Amino acid sequence: MRMMSIASGSSGNCIYIGSDNTHILIDAGVSRKKILEGLAAADLSVNDISAVFVTHEHSDHIKGLGVLTRKDKVPVYSTRGTRDGIFEAGTLGELPGELFRVIEPDSDICIDDLQIHAFRVSHDAKEPVAYTVTCGEKKAGVITDLGYYDDYIVNNLTGSQAMLVEANHDVNLLQENVVFAIDRAGFVPADGETHQGVYDPAFLSQVGMPLYAPSNYAELTYWLHELLKDGCRGPRAIRYPRGGENARLAQYGCSGQDYDFLHRTEGAQAVLISYADEMDDILTACEKLTEHRINCDALKLVKLFPFTEKMIESVKDYKIVLFAEECVEWGSIGEHLAYCLQQAGWNGTFLHAAVHTANLPHATVPQIKQVTGLDADTLAQQVMDAWMKGENIS
Repeated sequence: MRMMSIASGSSGNCIYIGSDNTHILIDAGVSRKKILEGLAAADLSVNDISAVFVTHEHSDHIKGLGVLTRKDKVPVYSTRGTRDGIFEAGTLGELPGELFRVIEPDSDICIDDLQIHAFRVSHDAKEPVAYTVTCGEKKAGVITDLGYYDDYIVNNLTGSQAMLVEANHDVNLLQENVVFAIDRAGFVPADGETHQGVYDPAFLSQVGMPLYAPSNYAELTYWLHELLKDGCRGPRAIRYPRGGENARLAQYGCSGQDYDFLHRTEGAQAVLISYADEMDDILTACEKLTEHRINCDALKLVKLFPFTEKMIESVKDYKIVLFAEECVEWGSIGEHLAYCLQQAGWNGTFLHAAVHTANLPHATVPQIKQVTGLDADTLAQQVMDAWMKGENIS
């Protein structure tokens, strides 16, 4: 079973979920063109879509329903309240009523090999629901505009291997003068496979929160004091893995800068970038590349988000950029960097090593890094492969 976000946010929401045989959408709050582009990325077309399940009637969740029903004849499932809200709004033009079908909260409906379950959520709509989708032993959950959660919500999501949760926030909270100290940073094998600290960089950067990741005690002490100073305003976060300090990274001390080059080679056309403990593997990868006569630099970030203009300008000088992080790929720091480089007119080769699955093994950190491709050997090999291809290398 696959799940993919075609669009998410106040400008529009549309989530694809499917098996090998059956494909559905949760919401259609963007244009048909945007939906088709998203489906094409998964090698699908609108003709493959068996149904759209709507969470509620707000425009950022239904914007594309009119054309999908009129042109493509895609059936739409929603609660009775949501269906009534869609027709009462009258913003989608003439709608084929026979394609709009009612699903009751706390009930299931099967579309071929997919079982879709609707359950109530808190939101300012007529009869909003969230959905779980089950295929065999696989289960995924989608909740949008969640006001609060309780045991009912948790029980409905229990057993999900993947979830997409969009929660409403209080704008005033984004003005609070508070420091979030995160001690579950990166791979945390001692706490089990479901307790990895690989989500906070993506989540916090998506809400625009300044985020720092010291790589040794000296940096942790310095930046914690800096972020607690009276001159700081608004929420900010600092992350550091509990339980110790990497001996190699401890030797670099603290420069007090947002980023540092830990390894530089004259004429380098490749740069390897990371933060926190992953820098150890970055440095080892640089040594391996040097053995193969590939000159490269190693850049350590302390301030992960937002990037400084100076840092982007520094990275633009390289033909190959590899960004490695113990973070989920989607919405990650690496994705932010790739976008910023593209916006700055850079056209080199960007390599991104990150966590591509939520199902991490219960294993040691070196073993997890091998599984996720974040070990030094794999990182060096990625750069060597790009180098041998000669892409954008003069």
